[in-house]
Amino acid sequence: MNKKVENEFVRIIMNQTNYDENLAKKKLKEWDNNFANVIKEYLNPNFKKKRMKMKAYLQIKKYFLL
Repeated sequence: MNKKVENEFVRIIMNQTNYDENLAKKKLKEWDNNFANVIKEYLNPNFKKKRMKMKAYLQIKKYFLL
């Protein structure tokens, strides 16, 4: 990713969270440059776990409907 895009992502993260520049860059690297996931994690640290539960629920529901 080029510097200009990275800086824009960092700016977006900083506007949507209370992260400073260093933490925003660290989180951006943690999430493989997916700034939406950085913001989602800030709003709900367990957002990935809910998705897994919902997926399992849908698979079970599909099984019983067949």
